[in-house]
Amino acid sequence: MEKALKTEKKIEVTEFCKAGLVLEQRVKDTDKKILHDKGETYNPDDNIVCFTYIDKVSNIIQYTTVARQADNNKDGYQRVINDNRVRSIKKFMNINIKNVIPNNIILAIGKELNPNINKEESKLKFFYNSDEESNKVKALIIDGQHRVFGLSQYDENAEVLVTALINIDLLDQAFQFVVINNKSQSAKPVDVKAVINADSFRFENFSDRLIEAGIRYGSTSTILDYFDRDSDSPFNGLLDWDLNKQGTRIVQIKAIEDIVKNTQKEISYFKENDESEIINYLSLIWTIIKEKYPNAWEKAVDSKHKDSSLLKKSTIIAVTNFIIMYTKFTKKITKFSYNSLTKEFINDQILQNCIGKVPEEFWFQQWHTGLDTSAGKELIFSSLEKIVDNVDEGLEWYKSVEVIKNFT
Repeated sequence: MEKALKTEKKIEVTEFCKAGLVLEQRVKDTDKKILHDKGETYNPDDNIVCFTYIDKVSNIIQYTTVARQADNNKDGYQRVINDNRVRSIKKFMNINIKNVIPNNIILAIGKELNPNINKEESKLKFFYNSDEESNKVKALIIDGQHRVFGLSQYDENAEVLVTALINIDLLDQAFQFVVINNKSQSAKPVDVKAVINADSFRFENFSDRLIEAGIRYGSTSTILDYFDRDSDSPFNGLLDWDLNKQGTRIVQIKAIEDIVKNTQKEISYFKENDESEIINYLSLIWTIIKEKYPNAWEKAVDSKHKDSSLLKKSTIIAVTNFIIMYTKFTKKITKFSYNSLTKEFINDQILQNCIGKVPEEFWFQQWHTGLDTSAGKELIFSSLEKIVDNVDEGLEWYKSVEVIKNFT
C-alpha cells in the first residue's frame, strides 16, 4: 500500500504492493496448447498463478471482501459471517499463548484489479478501492474469512500467511471454494486416539488444551467437557461425573445431555451445525440465569439442592425447554440469525419476555416432590408459563402456580 491514484471516474484507488513467493504448478504446460476432451483449446496463458505473502489482518480487511449469497449477490458463493465462529477464533488465541493459526488465507485477485507480478523482484501489485465492498474493486476471500475477522478481534496487528490466486475468474473462485470445503478430510478417530494415547504425547495438560480449544478427541463429548471445565461455562466445576475431581458435583450429566438433545430437536439449526453453536446458545442462556439469580444459584450449590431448586435436573430441562419456546417465537417475529446470537440479544429480546419475569423467590419455595418425570417437568414448565401470565396481568406472581407445595 504505497500510493493513491485517481481514476477517470474520480474513485480513490490504492496500490497494493507486497513481496512474496510466486508459485506456478503447471509449468510443464506453459509452452504448449492442450486440446480438452470437450474440444476446447487450453491456453497456457490462462494458468492460475499463486502468490504467497505475509500481511496483517487489519490490512487484509481493507483490501478484501466476500461475495456472499446471503448478501443477495448473484455472483456470491461464500458463507455469511458467523459471529460465533469469529468469537471462537478470538477465544482460541486468548486461552493459550502457544495457540497459533498457521494455515493460509486464500484470496482471489481478478483481472479487474490489474494484478501484476514482478518475478524478478517477487512482488505483487494490484489496485483496490477500500471505500466499497464490491467484488469489482477488492480482492475476494475464498477461504479464511472467519480466521481473518477472529484474529483481528484478538489483535489487529496479527500476521497471517496469504495465498492469492492471480487473474482468477468467478467460476474458478467458486470452484476453489467448493474444493477447499469438500476435499479436506478429518483424521480418523482411531488415528486421533493413537496420537492421544502415544507415550510421547502423555502430557498432563494435553487433554485440557484440546478441551479448551473446543476439539473433540476420542469418544469424549466436547459439550460435556466444555460445560464442566471451560472457564466461560456457567456450570464450570459442577457436573456430576468422575472427571470432576475438585468441583461440587451437583449438575447431573443427563440434564446437560437432555437439554442438548431437546434443543437440537426443536431448533434444527443446532443439529445441522457445529457443536460450538449449541454450546454458545446454551451457555449464554444459563450464564444469564446464573447472573439473574445469584442467591438461588449459590444456595443450590452449597446446599446441594436442599434450599434451592434452580439446578435440579428437572428444573434445568424444563427451564431450557421454556426458553426454547420463546426463542422460536422471537425468531418468527424478529427474523434473527442463530449464528449471530449475543448475550445482550438473548437477554433483551428473549429471556426478558419469559424467565426474566420469574422472581428469584420462586426457586426458594417448597416444591412438590417426584418432579424428575415427564409429568413433573411439564408441571414446572406450566408453572413458569403461569408466573409469566400472572406478572403480565398484574397479579401476584405465585397465584395458581401448581408446582409450589407451600408458599412462604
